[in-house]
Order: sequence, then structure tokens, then C-alpha cells
Amino acid sequence: LWANDQWRILSGAALFVLVGMVMRSTLAIYYVKYYLGREDLITQFVTVGMVGNILGCALAVFLAKHVCKVKAYIGLQLISAVICVLSYFILPEQVTMAFIAYFAWSFLLQMATPLLWAKIADTVDYGQWKTGIRITGMTYASVVFFIKLGLAIGGAFAGWLLAYYGYQADIQQSEQATQGILLSFTIFPACAFVIVALIMRKYTLVDATVNQIQSELVTSKTL
Repeated sequence: LWANDQWRILSGAALFVLVGMVMRSTLAIYYVKYYLGREDLITQFVTVGMVGNILGCALAVFLAKHVCKVKAYIGLQLISAVICVLSYFILPEQVTMAFIAYFAWSFLLQMATPLLWAKIADTVDYGQWKTGIRITGMTYASVVFFIKLGLAIGGAFAGWLLAYYGYQADIQQSEQATQGILLSFTIFPACAFVIVALIMRKYTLVDATVNQIQSELVTSKTL
């Protein structure tokens, strides 16, 4: 498994994308309650994000048919990072803009999720082509491990950052705590998505390469 260099790249990308995703999703409630000052809109805000998630995943197949999965994944990560950075400049009274930005981020980032799972299958073929051994179960399980690790780290970072900036529950937050919530909801997740894009630049299994590998595997099996 370790000999599969493309698996290592994909595992690193899976780790960081989940760190950024979970950090931002976890802090969404705090962002609405303490930065926007609209506790009454928390449910609607989270629901808008969920709707964006569903629509993004549903439309991923259409994107994959027209654009290289690797280029599309990198592009979606960078656009997601830009949306996060732009969200930093949304003022508390610009509630509608905050909703639009969160929907757009959820939609675009989740559009990339099925592409990640599709690339796991590509790394399985690549590993067999490179080493002669096909380890489908181990490859999928190990990537899922890094996904779960990203979930854990992202959630932990959210809590650590809240504590670092002096957050205290259910009171008027200090300026430092409010600014910390804003930074942790916008800029820090953006950094994670940029790291994912940089990691994926080293991923070489573009569509043409995958097609060639699959063709050679079929030929060798026939022989």
C-alpha cells in the first residue's frame, strides 16, 4: 500500500479537506449566533448548507463527464477557499450575503466529494498496475481512516480555537472571541482547502492516464 504514491497523496488530501470542512461546519452555529447576532436563524442557516451539500453531490456526475476529475477537484477546492476568504468580509448586518456564501461553499465543496471517492478507485487500479497486487479493500479502508482522522482533527481544532480566543457559552462575547469565531469560520478552513489543492497538484492520475492504466490491466489479464 505504501508503495502506491498516488494513494499517499489522496490520503493527505482527504485528511485536510475533512479538517477544513468539519471546522467550518462545526463553527457555523457560533458564527450565526455570535457574529451575525441572529440565533433565531441558526436552523435556517444549517439547513441552507445541507441543501447545498445535497445539490452539489447530485450534480457532481455531470461535472465529471465534462471536466477532468483531478482538475475539477483542485478547482473546486480553490473556489471554496475563495468563498471562505470572502465570507470574512461579510458584515454582521449582511445576513443574506452570509446565507448565499454558505450555500455556495456547501454546494461547491460537496460537489468535489464524489470526485474524491472516484479517485480512490483509480488509485486501486494504479496500485495493481505498479505493484502487480490489487488491494481494493485495504485502499478504501485506509483512505476512510484518513477521512475519519480529518473529522476528529477538524472537530478538535474548532474546540481548541474557541477556547484559545476566550469563548464562553451563552454570554455576550468579547471582541477577541467574536473575531476568533470569524477567523476560525472563514480564514482557517480556507487554508486547509488551499493545502488540499497544493497536495492534489502532485496527483498524476488524470483521466487519460487512468484510461491507459485500465487498458493495460485488461490487456495483461487477457494475456
